[in-house]
Amino acid sequence: MKTLGIKSISEIVATIVIIILSLSLILLIFMHYQFVFAQIVQAIQIVLYAVIIVALVSTLQLIVLLNKPKIILEYDEEQIYYHKHKKKIITVQFKDIQNIYTKVSIWTKPFVVYTAIVIVTEEDVYYLRHLSRMNEAKDVIQHIAYHEE
Repeated sequence: MKTLGIKSISEIVATIVIIILSLSLILLIFMHYQFVFAQIVQAIQIVLYAVIIVALVSTLQLIVLLNKPKIILEYDEEQIYYHKHKKKIITVQFKDIQNIYTKVSIWTKPFVVYTAIVIVTEEDVYYLRHLSRMNEAKDVIQHIAYHEE
């Protein structure tokens, strides 16, 4: 088997930065109001809730990223192997691939950061996430799937 995609270190770093920024903002808001929640203006409370949600979601995202294996995507002559997490491997036969494309989430659109490779087969749709060099991996899969027939 050949390695096609590894865990995205830049995604881990970006998630850590978001966590640090959101926790810093939470701390600054509480420091400004002397850590008394009742004194916080309602509009600032709404912002505080939003930042807390961002921090929690980012922390969950970081846990998911850290639990991913280092090698996420591998392939051989017949199929690809997507290591969804350490104990689950999804295999997709090249001959079964009907369509493949990269997806950009609404949050990363301004930066044109690909967030998933989408593989469509007759039976299912697979979303391959958290890969470094996602576009290159898509091109390799597409080349093998469409040129070996």
